Amino acid sequence: MFRRWIRRAAFIMMAAGAAVALSAGASWATTHEDWDGGFPAGVVRLEVRTTDGRPIPGATFRVSQADGEPIPDYSPFLDPGGPTDARGRLTVVQPHQGIMFGGRRWRLFWVVPMGATGRPRLYCEMAAAGFRPSRVEMNELFATARPTGRATKVTWPARASEVELPEYEATIALEREPPNPSPAPDRAGGK
Repeated sequence: MFRRWIRRAAFIMMAAGAAVALSAGASWATTHEDWDGGFPAGVVRLEVRTTDGRPIPGATFRVSQADGEPIPDYSPFLDPGGPTDARGRLTVVQPHQGIMFGGRRWRLFWVVPMGATGRPRLYCEMAAAGFRPSRVEMNELFATARPTGRATKVTWPARASEVELPEYEATIALEREPPNPSPAPDRAGGK
């Protein structure tokens, strides 16, 4: 009697395991996909200003991951060549065109996402002493920039070639940091 119960339990467990494995395989077969993408390419002429329209010289541009950490050994932009000039201007160039990243993904049991689920989230930050930094996602930088209708030829050192890229213009306004209040003097005479 006990052996029959053990055999029955083992059979039920094997059947359940096979059903789960078949469901997982079927969900992979019906939902798996290869995906790819890229960031917009172009020459973006930035003007960095105060909220009242004055240029901010010396502002810096950097690209970081979503958590604010630098991107190890990678930047989609060519080196911007320094901080903004006396008129608050800086040009950044993103020469990469076409596929820049990709992966495979699927949904386990048609619900649970598995694999690479999307593009990397990169943020562009403009910062200057005395101002709050402005941080936007890389795609948003291009989405809010105005196309000029012109194209610019740019030398791309990594590929030792010249590429023609669309031009954009964008204005970024930085807010002044609030002044630090000085600590109140200790009036109680204590230490």
